Formats: sequence, C-alpha cells, structure tokens
Amino acid sequence: MFWKGMAMAYLEAESLVFNALHKTPVFSERICAGKNSRVYRVDCDSKESYAVKFYMQPTADGRNRLDQEWAAVSFMVQTGIRRVPKPIAIVCSSQAAVYSFLRGTPVGERNGEEIGDVLDFVRQLKLNSLGDRAVNILPATEACFSLNDIISSLEGRLDRLSELPRSDDLFVEMHEFLQIEYAEAFSDSVQSVKVNYPVSSWSTSLPIELRTLSPSDLGFHNSVRDEYGHLLFLDFEYFGWDDPVKMAADFLLHPAMNLQNSEVLSFYDGMLQIFSDDECFETRFKTFLPFYRLKWCLILLNEFFSEGLKRRRFASGSGAADNDLRQVQLEKAKMFLNKDKDICKIIF
Repeated sequence: MFWKGMAMAYLEAESLVFNALHKTPVFSERICAGKNSRVYRVDCDSKESYAVKFYMQPTADGRNRLDQEWAAVSFMVQTGIRRVPKPIAIVCSSQAAVYSFLRGTPVGERNGEEIGDVLDFVRQLKLNSLGDRAVNILPATEACFSLNDIISSLEGRLDRLSELPRSDDLFVEMHEFLQIEYAEAFSDSVQSVKVNYPVSSWSTSLPIELRTLSPSDLGFHNSVRDEYGHLLFLDFEYFGWDDPVKMAADFLLHPAMNLQNSEVLSFYDGMLQIFSDDECFETRFKTFLPFYRLKWCLILLNEFFSEGLKRRRFASGSGAADNDLRQVQLEKAKMFLNKDKDICKIIF
C-alpha cells in the first residue's frame, strides 16, 4: 500500500507538469524535503527539469503556505536575486506549484565559505527591502517586532501544549518538563531582561526602517551547493518582513544547523556589519536570544500535536512510530535550554 501511494504521488507530480506546462515528463523522483511539504523533481523530454511542490496547510498563524512562498520567490526573482528557484506555474486546486529545478548537492561538509554566501543573500534581501515592490510583502510567519511579540508567541505555543492530555508516560514527562525546567528557564529569562530592558519598552515596536525581508527559515538545511561551490537557497513558506535580530537568532539556534564556533562568529560579525545602521542590534540580540531559544524548545515539541505528526508524514511519506519521534524531540528540547548560553559564550 505504501509503495502504491508513492507511485500515485509521482504520477500526480508528472500529471501536474503535463497539464500546467504542456510538456511531457520522462522521469520523476522524490526530493528530500522538510516537514511541511512534498517535493518532486520532474524531467521532461524537452531536457528541462522542474521542482513540483505540494503544500501542507496551513502555517502556524493560519496562512496559506503556497501563496506565501509563491509571492516570496516571485518577488526575489523580479528584484534580481538569482540563487533561488524561478516560479513557473501555480496550481491552487492541487495546493501545488512548479518551480525551476536548482541543480545542486546537499551542503554536507563545509569549507568556511558558506557563511559568506548566506551573508551575501541576507545583504541582497536587505537592499531589496528598500524597493517599491517590497511594500506588498506581508510580515514573516510569526514575525516579532517587540519583546512582547516574542513573549506572546511563547505563551500561545505553551498554552496549546499545556492543553494536551496526559495520555501516557511520555506526555506526562513532556508536561513535567514544561512545568518545571521550562518554567524555571522562562522565569529566569524574564527576571534577567528586566535589569537592562525596562518593562515599559517591551511593547515598543521596531521602526519600519530597521526591519528587513527574511526567509524566516534560513540555514544550510534549506540550501544546496551548485557546481561552482556556491549556495542556492530554497524553502520560503515563512518569508516576509521581520526583525533582523530574529533572523540572526534563528539561524544560530536552528537545531539542524550544527555550526562550528568559527561559523557562529563569522555569521554574527557579518550580520552586525550588514545591519550597522541599527545601533541597537547587539543589545536586542543579547536581550532576545534567551527568549528565542525558549521558542525553539517549544517548536521541537510540535510532534506532540497530531497535526505535527501529520505534517511530518505528509512530507516524508514514512510511518515512523509516533512516540519514538516524540521522545527524540523531547530530549532535544531539554538539551536546548542551554543553547543561548553556548552561543553567547562563543560570541561575547
């Protein structure tokens, strides 16, 4: 049954290319993707290759992933960014889109030049943020323009997790983690930030001129290396306006990154240079990083929701045991409570 389902998925991708582009597919294969979508490479008899992406709906804040990414890629291509897929066709009835296929290999081992490619991409986005077309772009998914925005996002995620039943020992363990270790870390972060960041300023929104366009999931996990060794960038389902500090924090915190100390330093120094017009960048980074690390703790627990597992199955096509996945994620969340301290120790 599993293989039959996979075969049907390949046919669906080929059929979509044939109907949308009127080109004849001769080969298709599944491309390893993230947790929220299925992606296929489809080769046609015209010698052209396409990426067909089927989207799981919706994003955490209820937005349409297909619309969000299509708008993002269209904007970047129109404003001259070349290291991203080109939008070819959108098929709303199938919640799918066709993009140019970026030929490349997984980033894998790094040689020290990859951070430079990432920073070049960030620099291009900042420059394009100043153009007229940028005003039509929406805020990034779960964008945060103030400390209160971050805390509100944390509270929303925590409330949803807290409503889950204590249906077995693993769920009990998850709730105990949230009520003891996570709660203590949150309280410590709040008390610490009050010393240098008055409560009266927590609701102050970042000025528009200091915001930037962000992929909102920037990292090597969403990149491939082209034949010349340069990085190409993928996956813009969360793209939009955001605080560049959040982009920096998420890049450094993302569980899939596994950065070397030299890469952490190089990236952070590069971000300071790119956003040198933002005099409070470093202050906000030091202030907000502990809260963003708490948010990643909660994101890691998404598999405790049935829809979290459903997205993973939709994207991977696999049927790994639910509680095995949840146990792994819970252990990662526990370890993540010290992630901000590790990063600050390297940088400062």
